[in-house]
Amino acid sequence: MKKKLQVILKKDVEGLGIFGETKKVAAGFARNYLIPNGFVLYLKDPRSKEILKQKEQIDKEREKEKEKIQKLAQKLLGAVLEFKVRANEKGKLFASVDSDEVVAKLNKEFKIKLDKKQIQMQPLKEAGEREVVVKLGYNVDAKIIVKVEAEKKQKSKK
Repeated sequence: MKKKLQVILKKDVEGLGIFGETKKVAAGFARNYLIPNGFVLYLKDPRSKEILKQKEQIDKEREKEKEKIQKLAQKLLGAVLEFKVRANEKGKLFASVDSDEVVAKLNKEFKIKLDKKQIQMQPLKEAGEREVVVKLGYNVDAKIIVKVEAEKKQKSKK
């Protein structure tokens, strides 16, 4: 049977865990890779208490951030963004509405700064209403309505 050691993570390690977590890992893995590269400390190391205190502080900050994001999701709940775009007689738009325009409109109307990668949508090429998911982080999503209306052409008089 292979010997397992209890260690505490000093850094986020892909496939193993995040900062401050305690894990049981194979002794060879810990001694040959994790400890020499500064990823972990032995759980019995006196410095591990300091890491646990830092983890508590980070957890509190993450909880505050998550609460802010949930409030933001409530603010966006049922929000309707309206776009007037030139279109032909059949309702096909001359220029599509994509995540860049949605981000700009959210910033203008709700004073929310988001990245276009947080908007889960395909470019809209026809007039109509679509439900769009906004990924806010910490597994919190908000659904908004994007309403695209065809702009009426004005006939010029000669």
